[in-house]
Amino acid sequence: MLLRKAGGAIIRHAATVAAGFLLANGYADAEAAQQIAGALTGAGALGLSIAEKRSALKSLW
Repeated sequence: MLLRKAGGAIIRHAATVAAGFLLANGYADAEAAQQIAGALTGAGALGLSIAEKRSALKSLW
């Protein structure tokens, strides 16, 4: 539970910073920056979900 809350916030902020960096330096326009942030957030959420499931399965054994 703690992993999901803290990890989710870190991933969201990191994705926002990355998209803002690309936008500020002219590598992406506003629409592309939003898509990049969304993709990074989604991939991070998937990774956290898998990590949480694996940790729950290990505690059963």
